[in-house]
Amino acid sequence: ELDRMTAIVLEGLRAGALGVSTSRTYKHRTGDRRPTNMHTAGEEEILALARGMGEARAGVLQVNGDWFQESEFSIVRKAAELSGRPVAILLFQVGANPELWRHELKHIEDAQSDGLNLWGQCSSRPICVCWGLEGGLHPLMFHKAFRPLRHLPLAEKVRRLRHDQALRAALASEHAWQFKEWSPGPDG
Repeated sequence: ELDRMTAIVLEGLRAGALGVSTSRTYKHRTGDRRPTNMHTAGEEEILALARGMGEARAGVLQVNGDWFQESEFSIVRKAAELSGRPVAILLFQVGANPELWRHELKHIEDAQSDGLNLWGQCSSRPICVCWGLEGGLHPLMFHKAFRPLRHLPLAEKVRRLRHDQALRAALASEHAWQFKEWSPGPDG
């Protein structure tokens, strides 16, 4: 399978692809809240992608991840070494760790000092977030009043939100949204 991954990347780059983009963050989940495949992939899968880029001598590897884990940054650094290609990672700041981007930038600067083509990217705000009661993120998820509903079937959540006036009043009175809480952790 690893050889096939390398071959697919090589084929795509030769056909004109600009590179490979993937995500290693635990915040990206499937519709039923399971981690996406790349989050659970091992180092060897990321390096298989990098190997294809190196063989093609083309493309940029872009990775979104949880860089506050040293092991994650180590994988990306190895991918840059193996591929010889530019690698871009997301720099970000969260309320719970406002200096995180400085830590990430230090890793990037160290890699560049070692001759690696590793870069940070920034976005002004998170985009492409699907909000919904079945999704991984929605405006009610941090409300204490909503917590008892979290594991109920969708139809029951909707029924209670429509008809339970005490619940509606509690939700309206709470101010629960805090961006630092958006990232509940790998088990959240």
